[in-house]
Amino acid sequence: MLLPVTHHGVWMSAVGGGAVLGYMGHDDWQDMSDYLVHLTDGESWFKIIYERTLRATTAQGTARSVVGLGTTQHAICLSEIPLGLLGRLADRHGQFGVGFKRDFVRSRGGAPVWYLARGTKHQVSFQALMNEKMRGGAEPDDPLWVLTPFVDNPGSGAGWSYEFEWEREWRVAGGLSFTLDDVQFLLIPEVIQEDWRDHWKTVFGAQTVFAGAMIDAGWDVARLQAELKRAGLNDAS
Repeated sequence: MLLPVTHHGVWMSAVGGGAVLGYMGHDDWQDMSDYLVHLTDGESWFKIIYERTLRATTAQGTARSVVGLGTTQHAICLSEIPLGLLGRLADRHGQFGVGFKRDFVRSRGGAPVWYLARGTKHQVSFQALMNEKMRGGAEPDDPLWVLTPFVDNPGSGAGWSYEFEWEREWRVAGGLSFTLDDVQFLLIPEVIQEDWRDHWKTVFGAQTVFAGAMIDAGWDVARLQAELKRAGLNDAS
């Protein structure tokens, strides 16, 4: 967690010990993670950090093409993939990112995506509910449309494939605003991390130094653990 120490003009991290990877206090549960990450390209990442907002500009979920719902289906995407396994996700979405505690995202309306495989009875039943709500025109205030940004229908067929369960996705409808206190770590390629620490001063002022965790999506668990502990993160942060 990044905490402001204003009398020194330094963004410092909460001090503590213990394991920082794993799940729910179990450092050997490394198939799970207490963190959620949003990955993107460098330019978009800079804007996110500068504005301290993840803007929801794209409709998501099973109702993303339904006419009449306005921006109610717009959502931002994160992943619960453990930090030591982010390489493939970073190859797809970008090497820059921001990480939050799972509980923080949940408190802001975030939830994991519900994958209902195309053609299964669960997906067919859910689609029937949508069809009923669309009859005569979709009403944006109907409670069903609160759920639909969080539902996806993976599947494949001749010439097409929509199979993204491996991304272990969470979403937040409407976007996510945050303070630097909420940020657990930044994802930045190792080769430019020191340059960025220097650049931070030009963005937030000469008296401000970023002392929080900076990690590379390609690092192994040992490197990640060392950097997160250096920045003072622990299970209770």
